[in-house]
Amino acid sequence: MLESVRQVWGLQKDETIKHLLILLFDHFGEGGLVVNGDEQCHERAISLMHRHDPAVRVYVYTYGHAAGRYGVHVEYPLVAPPFPLNYPVSFEDVSFEHLAEIIELNLNIIPTELSD
Repeated sequence: MLESVRQVWGLQKDETIKHLLILLFDHFGEGGLVVNGDEQCHERAISLMHRHDPAVRVYVYTYGHAAGRYGVHVEYPLVAPPFPLNYPVSFEDVSFEHLAEIIELNLNIIPTELSD
C-alpha cells in the first residue's frame, strides 16, 4: 500500500498515473489516501481504496483520455438486495476537480485545505 509521494516513484506505472498520484497526495495530504500499489493492473491505471473498507475502491485510468482527463470506476462490496450499490459506477472524461469530488465522496477523505 502507498500512502506518500515518496513511494510513487517506485511504482511501475506510466508517468500520467504518477503525476495524478502526486496531485492527489497534494490535495488529500499524505496518509489520507490509500493506493493499492501491489495490484496488477494496467500501467496507466491505479486503484484507490477506502481506509477502513478495502472492498470500496476507486479505479482511475488515463488510457483513452486526453491529458488531465480520467476514467473512473467506483466499486462497492457486493451486498444482498435491495441495497442500490451492488454495481460499479463509471465516469468518463473526468477533470481532476471532479475526480477529487468522487474520491472524497466515495472514500470518505477530506481535502487538506478543509481538514486544517
